[in-house]
Formats: sequence, C-alpha cells, structure tokens
Amino acid sequence: MAMSGKDQGENMDSANTFAVITMMATLICVPVAAILEGSKVKGAWAAALAAPGMTEAKLATTLAFSGWYLYTYNEFAFKVLGMVSPVAQAVGNTVKRVVILVATSIAFATPMTPIGIIGSAIAMGGVLLYSLVQQHYDKKA
Repeated sequence: MAMSGKDQGENMDSANTFAVITMMATLICVPVAAILEGSKVKGAWAAALAAPGMTEAKLATTLAFSGWYLYTYNEFAFKVLGMVSPVAQAVGNTVKRVVILVATSIAFATPMTPIGIIGSAIAMGGVLLYSLVQQHYDKKA
C-alpha cells in the first residue's frame, strides 16, 4: 500500500515503501556527501568532541539516535499521510508548527513578545490557508 492506500506489490505497504525510498536515497546521497564533505568530517568530529562532557561513545550514540528518531518520525508521517484527508494533514501540519514553536520557546527560555506571537500566528495562518486553498483547487483539477 502506498500513500494512496492501494497495494503497490507484494509486501509494499507504506512503511516498506518509505524504507525502500530511504535506502535508495542513502545509496545515492552517501557517496555524494562523502565526496563533497568528506574532508570536513574529521574536523567537525573533533570540534564536537571538544564540547564539555562529550565522549566519542556519547557523540556516536547521539548521532545514531538522532538518525533513528528522524527516520521513525518520517516513517510515521508517511503512514499517517496515507490515512488522513489532505485537509486533516494541512491542519495537523499547522498544529505541529505551533507545538514546535511553543516547545522551543519554553526549552530555550526565549520569551515571545506580542509582536513575535502576532507574526508567528500570521505566518502559521497563512500556511494553513495556503494548504486549504491548494487542496480545494487540486480537487477541481
């Protein structure tokens, strides 16, 4: 089953489709990244280890968990996209942005000024409105 909810072949549900796409992207992107950025890895690794309390094991574990969390988040999102309507997806995406904004404001102890709140609300409202209008016109096409 792909994002449309229809079977695409044997064992190709949305989770497997996402896994295959991710593996293909990895096979393409890792060599390119190694060529373009490979020389910078050693210096970046050393700079990260210079942080207080950071060890090689902790850095490697943090990187591995970061990758795992990102993969599972995206796989979950891929599965959900196949189960909800486009409008529900647009509303959910907007709510996600609000939650992230509030959580980061709390986590980093960054006070939100009234003008910042108004600006964020306008931006998020615009994203929601754009998504809903786009879905409306996609249905007509």
